[in-house]
Amino acid sequence: MSDPDLAKIELYRYDLPLSKPMPVRNAAGRSASFRRGWLVAITDRATGNVGYGDAAPLVFTPRELDLVEHNLAASVALMAEGQTTIARKGGREGAGAAAIQFALSSARLDLEARNRERPLNRHLRSEAGDIVHVNALVDSSENERADVEALLNAGYRCLKIKVGRGPVADDVARVVDISARAEGRARLRLDANRAWTLDQAIEFIDRLESVPVEYIEEPLERPDELSALFHRTGRPFALDESIPEMLASGVDVEEYLRGAADFCSAVVVKPTSLGSLETTLSLARSAASAGLDFVISSSLESGFGLRTLAALAAATGSGAAGLATQSLFQDDVCRPPVTLGAVVDLNELWRISPHVARANTTLLGSWKTW
Repeated sequence: MSDPDLAKIELYRYDLPLSKPMPVRNAAGRSASFRRGWLVAITDRATGNVGYGDAAPLVFTPRELDLVEHNLAASVALMAEGQTTIARKGGREGAGAAAIQFALSSARLDLEARNRERPLNRHLRSEAGDIVHVNALVDSSENERADVEALLNAGYRCLKIKVGRGPVADDVARVVDISARAEGRARLRLDANRAWTLDQAIEFIDRLESVPVEYIEEPLERPDELSALFHRTGRPFALDESIPEMLASGVDVEEYLRGAADFCSAVVVKPTSLGSLETTLSLARSAASAGLDFVISSSLESGFGLRTLAALAAATGSGAAGLATQSLFQDDVCRPPVTLGAVVDLNELWRISPHVARANTTLLGSWKTW
C-alpha cells in the first residue's frame, strides 16, 4: 500500500484534570491542577482511517503553553501543505519543538500502521514483541505501605521509587521498608531527579547498604560527577534528563553512550522530549550497541500518547516501561479510555479503534489537504 493520502488534519487542545495538584518544576510554590496537551488527528482519503499523535511537552506557564500551541498549529498547517518542517517560534529550538515532532510523527506512523492493518509496534519494527511489562511508580504518600501492597497484588513486578525530596535518612528508611515488602515479588528502581550533591548521594548509598536496587536514576545535581559516584560506590545508575541535553548539544550519540556505559547500566527516555519516533528508535539502537538497557517512560501524556509509547516500548525491547500514569488523571481524552496494567498486550491494545472524547477537548482547527 502507498503512503497515506491525507484528506484532512484536525488539531485538538485538551485539559485533563489531575487527581491531585502536581508541583511545577523550576517554579517554587506553583502547582498544576490540570495537564494541557494537544492531539493531531490525520484522516486518510481512501480508507477513512485516522492516525493520532499526542503533543504533551512538560510546560505549564501560560506563555509557554501559548507558544507551543502557536507552533503546533503552524506546523499542522505546513503539514497540510505537504511540508515536513515545523514552526519554531520562541527560543533557539522553538517552544515544544520535540513534542510537536513526536505528535506529527506519531500520527503519520499510526495511520500507516492502520492502513497496513498491523499494530504500530510491528510497523515500527517487524520483529517487535507483543508484550510490554510496566513498572509502577511509588511516590511518597501517607498510605505508601498500602499503596505498595496494592501494586504488588495487581501484578507489578517492578517498582520505581521517587527519592530525593526529603532527608536522606527518611529516603533510606522508605526504600528499606519497601524492599522488605517487595522481596521476591518485584525489582526496585530509584529516581532522584538530580536532587543530591555528590556527598549526599554517597551518604544515601552507604546507608542503603545491601538493599538490592536495579539502578538509581539521575541521582546528582551535577551529572558530570556520575563516574566518580560509581567508582566510589559501585552502584549502577541510569541516565534520563541527560539524554535530551545530550541530543540538543549535538554530540555523537553512540560515542556518548559508550562512555556512559562505564558507570551506567540503563538509559531511560521520555520520547515526547526527544522528537520523532524515529529518533527514539535510533537512540535505542545506540544504547544496545553500547550494552545499555533501554527503558521507555511517560511524560504524562493522554491515552493516545500512552498507546504510542507502549508500541515504542515493544519495538525497542524496553525493560519494564514507565507507563503507569493513568491514575494521575481523573479522566482521559481517548475513548475508550486507555487502561494499561502491569502487562500490556499490544495486539489487544491495537484491536481497539480509538476516538477523541468531547469532554475536556476543544477543536482548534481542521485543515483540508489537496
